[in-house]
Amino acid sequence: MQSPLIVESIYFNDLNEMKKEFKFNKNNIYELRYDLFKDHSYESLPDVLLYLNDNSIKYIFTCRLGIEYYKIADSYNPWMMDLDVNLNFRPKNSLMMLSYHGENNDNVPAVFTLMNAKKPDYYKIALNYNNIIKFVDDLHYLLIKKEEGFKIAFIPMGIGNEALRLFSGLFLSDIVYARYIKESAPGQIKREDYESFYFKYGKH
Repeated sequence: MQSPLIVESIYFNDLNEMKKEFKFNKNNIYELRYDLFKDHSYESLPDVLLYLNDNSIKYIFTCRLGIEYYKIADSYNPWMMDLDVNLNFRPKNSLMMLSYHGENNDNVPAVFTLMNAKKPDYYKIALNYNNIIKFVDDLHYLLIKKEEGFKIAFIPMGIGNEALRLFSGLFLSDIVYARYIKESAPGQIKREDYESFYFKYGKH
């Protein structure tokens, strides 16, 4: 059994801190959360992206601050761009992940149908769960979609849902998210937590 891609979310105060603190592994994949940088200016973005590209780092570009950031990043060809489902933009050369972030009671089949109209490469659904039955129902629905050939990142967010993140990756998710140093979302766990869990259950 193959384990999901473990993507470590990274953000820093600025490029200078990134150069000092980011001990990257070229075999790993990272999510650049540029919106969480203290300096998240338009002007600084090209140098951050050049630094990643010059070091042959495979990364997902994510910025929840608006479409203009994606237009800039598009010239630097990230491996993938993570766009909110409401953004009307499609990368020229990067893979496209559409994201939906919501709450426990959100209608996952309706969300998936909305996302599917834009035909992304990956579908990311991240909900703050407080009901295990709803999580299992959504997991079951998305497993059916996975069997139909869709690539899915199903992220159960929230403090106390760390185990659900592990099980989502074990049974469903093609991508799971880990913290590099600091969390980029509540309940995010470390790469080592995923690796030890999946090794135990035969996913390598």
